[in-house]
Amino acid sequence: MKNMTLYKKLVVGMVTVFILLM
Repeated sequence: MKNMTLYKKLVVGMVTVFILLM
């Protein structure tokens, strides 16, 4: 399931942006 990998990458990216904003 490639969708799972894509979702995980998206979540990691969002978390990274969140940390950078803080």
